[in-house]
Amino acid sequence: MAGSYYTKSTHGDWLLRCLKTQDGKDPCELYQLMKDSEGSPVAEVSVIPFTGKAAAILNFVAPLETDLGTGLGLQIDSGKNSAFPFMVCARIGCISRVGMTEAELAALKKGNAATVSLLPFGGEPDKNTVKLNLSLKGFTAGFDELQNVMKALQ
Repeated sequence: MAGSYYTKSTHGDWLLRCLKTQDGKDPCELYQLMKDSEGSPVAEVSVIPFTGKAAAILNFVAPLETDLGTGLGLQIDSGKNSAFPFMVCARIGCISRVGMTEAELAALKKGNAATVSLLPFGGEPDKNTVKLNLSLKGFTAGFDELQNVMKALQ
């Protein structure tokens, strides 16, 4: 049915997820649902290729109760933790859109794991920061297929 998502393929912990359209030119994204230590879904990330200053765009959706001032933290392996602002909150959650350079995209492709950090509203950064594992298993293969799918749509 048009307007609904379907999984085109799976690459490790990533799904190549596409949106059904009337004309059959279904746009796709690389997608992962991040869970807390108890296995409860907390946040999600989707990745789309891009051309220009950014090589890819990562869209994070965090819970509505997230401290927006602190932003979203992203650390690849043992690298530097980068902070990104939230753009907007909607019914689905609070959204942070991150433009990745070729070098940052390469770090994701080479990395083993990433950590996404969120602070619940009213929490103290030293005590209450929630760290979510973002698996990079299958990222490179999934991103490569996504680029091929997107090229075929053009």
